[in-house]
Amino acid sequence: MLTLSFSRINNYFKAKYLFLTILTIIVSFLLYDDFYPQNTKNKDENTLVVGMECNYKPYNYLSNNKDKKDLHPLTINGKESDILVAGYDVLVAKELVDYLNAKYDKKIKLVIKKIDFDSLIPACQNGDIDLIIAGMSKTKERQDQIDFTDNSYYDEDQFYVIIINKNNPNKGEFIVNDKIQLPGKMLYQRGTFYEQIAKTLKGNEVEGIDNFDVQAQKVQTDSKYFYLADATVAQKHLQTHNNLDKIEMKKEIILDNKIKQAQIIEKDKETALYKEIKQAAGILAIGFQKQKDINKEFINNKQITKEDIEDFLTKELTSDKRKEFMYKQTSEKDTLNIWSIFKNNFSLYKRGILTTLKFGIYGTFGGFVLSLLLVLFQVLNITKKKSHFLIYYLHQIGCRIINFYIWIIKSTPMLVQAFVSYFFLKEFAFFQNATWYTPMFAAYMVIILNTMGYISEIITKNISFLDKGQIEASLSLGMTHTQTMRYIVLPQAIKRSQTPILNEFIINLKDCVVFSMLGGIIDIACASNALYSSVASPKPYYISSIIYLIIVGTVIFFLKKMEKVRQV
Repeated sequence: MLTLSFSRINNYFKAKYLFLTILTIIVSFLLYDDFYPQNTKNKDENTLVVGMECNYKPYNYLSNNKDKKDLHPLTINGKESDILVAGYDVLVAKELVDYLNAKYDKKIKLVIKKIDFDSLIPACQNGDIDLIIAGMSKTKERQDQIDFTDNSYYDEDQFYVIIINKNNPNKGEFIVNDKIQLPGKMLYQRGTFYEQIAKTLKGNEVEGIDNFDVQAQKVQTDSKYFYLADATVAQKHLQTHNNLDKIEMKKEIILDNKIKQAQIIEKDKETALYKEIKQAAGILAIGFQKQKDINKEFINNKQITKEDIEDFLTKELTSDKRKEFMYKQTSEKDTLNIWSIFKNNFSLYKRGILTTLKFGIYGTFGGFVLSLLLVLFQVLNITKKKSHFLIYYLHQIGCRIINFYIWIIKSTPMLVQAFVSYFFLKEFAFFQNATWYTPMFAAYMVIILNTMGYISEIITKNISFLDKGQIEASLSLGMTHTQTMRYIVLPQAIKRSQTPILNEFIINLKDCVVFSMLGGIIDIACASNALYSSVASPKPYYISSIIYLIIVGTVIFFLKKMEKVRQV
């Protein structure tokens, strides 16, 4: 019997320490990845920081083709990574840096940050990036927020087409003279000028999405959808999706009601709808922070002026060079094999796995430790009769503040919390000048504080479920309130909270996807989202699903093993 007991204890500690050993190794590796100084950016270095979506082929996208000469490493969390970005925008950024170095005899270093399209303008306003070179159109709404170059960095004669499904039963009912008329849904990417166009069209349902390239997949699988695209992007979509077709809006299309067929009439002048689209789109320009003296003032204190960029666009970036740059992007072939996608982009997925694990482990552990402080404060033995009235009321106020804090955390999405914690705080001078307040730091802060609120409520509820007779018995035995909490109440409450805390860890692994909007943060889902544009296939999402399944499944497996050993 004694031997059996020792065997049970031995098995329990073996499982427990095996789990702790594996966890320690993982945490040590994550900390090493965070603080290892190699490739960190020198603060005194003369850099030009360019923001782009890295998800809009052929303008900017992630690439694994190391034979390409136009690749540039992505900077993540202040470090130059082994993840490579390519595209027309990258070529323009590299040419601009070369031009500035030759003009001023400097050694300016190009830094490229991956930032969601909706977050590019806030990042530029806050000074996180110097320039936006991301296929961004110069619209009136955007000019109210940031400044743009007068000249386009792409083809001035840009034109747009309608992308539809080849099997669309209403294909012949398009009218593009004054409007698009089709019994179906028009797709658009949120935050772009396409949204403005979509909302001005009458008689059409519209649907917004976050990723421009998802539109192609949606139209490919559902014939009721259609969308607008500039001809360069449309060409890439047509190459990678066999079931798509295009309608050019430089042609007059009139519906003959007698035969229910569309007659196409070639015209030299542009259609009314086409003019409206071009006016709304403006030109593709380079964006930068608003300035008082727009031509002479330095951009983001980098000793580079708008005049320098305009000279580059007019003198250096010739029409032939622009065509050459774009041809390099549209002629590249995509890899569609799942294993090839994973193998060729292993560095990207490795970065995504590390980032996801950091958010899961740091968020849950940090939130758990801080939640204990909140719980200990709430269960302090402070009564109106025994304590000083000032201490009593301060404790009551503190408890209400904690309850209010938990209510705020539960009532607002983590996406909103992340946006407020970074972009809103960055509007204040203290945070603008704080080099330590990076998107990653803000994300850690949000996920730890969010987890702290949930876990503290879980532990507090489990304390209230405990039998009050245990507390009364301990006090009758002469134990103090502190001893009762330490040896009886908290151990049981924490033990009961293990499963919810584990669930919180799993939630953190998945919810951290929202932090990519802050810029430069790549988790597993973000990695697949970025690769979707490069390969024009949902297969990267299959890879991320498998990775999530392995990580979450492994955690659940070890905890179930520990639970079984504990019950033996």
